[in-house]
Amino acid sequence: MAGGITLGFHGKLPCRGDFVRRRVAGDFLSAWDPWLSRCMHDSHRLLGEGWLDAYLTSPLWRFAVSAGVCGEKPATGLLMPSVDAVGRYYPLTLVGALPAESSLFGLAVQEGAWFEELEALAMSVLEDDPAVDLEQFDLAVSAHGARLQPWAADAASRLLAPLQGPTCFALESLEQLVPALLAMQQALLGRQQGFSLWWTEGSRRIPPCLLLQAALPVPERFAAMFDGEWQHHGWESRVVRWQAPRAAVRAAPSLGLPRLSSASVSHAGKVREVNEDACLDRPDLRLWAVADGVGGHEAGDEASRSVIDGLQQAPHSGELQERVNALHDVLVLANRHLWHAAHRPERPVTSASTVVVLLTGVEECCWLWAGDSRLYRLRDGQLSQCTRDHSVVQDLIERGELEAAEASTHPQANVITRAVGAAAELDPESRFSDLRSGDRFLLCSDGVHGCVAPDVIQSALQGDSPREVVDTLLRAVLEGEARDNCTAVAVFVD
Repeated sequence: MAGGITLGFHGKLPCRGDFVRRRVAGDFLSAWDPWLSRCMHDSHRLLGEGWLDAYLTSPLWRFAVSAGVCGEKPATGLLMPSVDAVGRYYPLTLVGALPAESSLFGLAVQEGAWFEELEALAMSVLEDDPAVDLEQFDLAVSAHGARLQPWAADAASRLLAPLQGPTCFALESLEQLVPALLAMQQALLGRQQGFSLWWTEGSRRIPPCLLLQAALPVPERFAAMFDGEWQHHGWESRVVRWQAPRAAVRAAPSLGLPRLSSASVSHAGKVREVNEDACLDRPDLRLWAVADGVGGHEAGDEASRSVIDGLQQAPHSGELQERVNALHDVLVLANRHLWHAAHRPERPVTSASTVVVLLTGVEECCWLWAGDSRLYRLRDGQLSQCTRDHSVVQDLIERGELEAAEASTHPQANVITRAVGAAAELDPESRFSDLRSGDRFLLCSDGVHGCVAPDVIQSALQGDSPREVVDTLLRAVLEGEARDNCTAVAVFVD
């Protein structure tokens, strides 16, 4: 392992009216800055009127460049869209030179936590706030660079030297296999004139992805890193998707997965013109969800849709706990993107969404939620509410300051205390339970459970099919005032 790196930054900040530069080597900047300026120019020309929105909503790109691409040393860092105090747009680059024998692929594999902290640090100065202290930010960046411990090979081993022919990599044990494979990939690429590696957790437009490029990306193709239209801008695009081993596929029926059937319905109601609810009904993935765009915000429908899209794109293989972890990460990432969009200096968009998610395994299930969208279960004829509302009135009830019967008429009845995008950090609540044949679940927004009584829900869940359940509930809601959007997903376990 190598020691820390000297981490600096260059570009635009909302708290300054011109370029700022701290600890960025001249040989790096002499190659990087003209290239990035050309990328900005070409992307503006190609995207036209859509450029600003694409730029402001583009993801934070982590990168690593090999020696010779931007100076004599390899380097790593972060590229983030930014703007200065007078409204001129130019990205902020945080970058540091690496030891000559550093494993660039190892950075992507091993240093995820370090990059996540770097992203949070970078975003902390996006606020258009005169109280932002540039010197404190500078000290924090420097200290963060000192914490990076990249994989670095012994120079005498020539581990990363370009491959010239058949090569044997001697290992002390097979525990060294992963770093050796990463080194082999870098050595293969070393036969070229250098390369750059780019990866991101994604944004509203761009899902998580990885880019590999000889030298730096061609400026005329850089627009794809803003809008995600890879093929349109001349990139080849490949989807990382692995087939299950044949033996595993043949063995699947013996796992005894329960038979699942489901149905869903979503309606704008009688008052609102826009349906800000969204739902996911995927029995093939053993995954269901309801998201409710938070009322009063500017783009609740986009928020709920982005949450559902993220859940659908998450990995759906593996043990139940692994799937829960993946969905938890999806919700945290969605929260980060919505919060960032609401606090960017130009054209902020305030949006948030509640969510409730159900996923099932062989003999157990789990649900995650944030806000007041609910999950109910009917088991052995008894209805139970599986989720606890994250709301002001629920907190008052639990503290003994409000009777449950008075909650619906309380002045803060619609105020929730947790939602995706409502705060800088999100901690979705989750619960595990056994799964039994005969269980019936209902996921719904407050437009359903706020309009019909629990006994109506219980009666509906006793219907002959999931479709009958959701249709019955929709009719019951529409027989009333139906002032809110209403969404219901019913799941039967056979």
